[in-house]
Amino acid sequence: KGGEKELGVAAVSLEALLAKGADHSLGAVAVKDAKGVEVGQLTVAVTALAAAKQAQSDARDAAEAAAVGKVGVKLTQLELTQPAAVKAARRTGVIVEVDLPGAEAQRTPNLQPHGDGKCAITFKQSFDAASGSKVRKAIAAALQSDEQTDSEVQFAVLSVDAKGEEKELGVAAVSLEALLEKGADHALGAVAVKDAKGAEVGKLTLAITAVSTLRSIDADVKMAAEMDAGYPEAGTETPALRGGGGYGCCY
Repeated sequence: KGGEKELGVAAVSLEALLAKGADHSLGAVAVKDAKGVEVGQLTVAVTALAAAKQAQSDARDAAEAAAVGKVGVKLTQLELTQPAAVKAARRTGVIVEVDLPGAEAQRTPNLQPHGDGKCAITFKQSFDAASGSKVRKAIAAALQSDEQTDSEVQFAVLSVDAKGEEKELGVAAVSLEALLEKGADHALGAVAVKDAKGAEVGKLTLAITAVSTLRSIDADVKMAAEMDAGYPEAGTETPALRGGGGYGCCY
């Protein structure tokens, strides 16, 4: 008849692998029935440690951003693909400058790409977007703008020569307004780095955790707009009061 009956279950805890700091190498795992009695063994291997660590890191970043009104930015890798850009970067190194609306620009240390144009980045910054902060006010203004680019977080890739002079190789950008419309953070992934002519010169691997804060800011903006719409401007006349011919004045 094709009916199925569960004889037992074998299980491997991802949390235990994370705590142990190692994958489950090929080996026997007990198969137990509903009463916890071992009925056999299953030889399995589970390779999940890297994914579990990344998931744990992403969850921690998202929780931090959502809990305290923050905008989180993480950079993990720069890959330059245009030969001229790779040559310029390898000569004296590059810097990535992070520009978030309303915040002071933040920079990575000087980075030295390998011959393939790739270099690892260890950069993680949490920007304060609490009520009354410059960042929150700037993002609120950007969300009301007709230009979606006003809400961009921009990542300028700068080469630095021996004299310390900088040259912009390209810019990667992520629109906070687009994240709000999508309803999701920017998960760790590559974003194109483009030069002034719009040509791609490389990719920057980054993550932005901001959607919970963006929703809060957007709600504040809409509430303020509704309140403004509900009250006439100071000094304007209101319709005649019931039972009289005079006018009331709203202050």
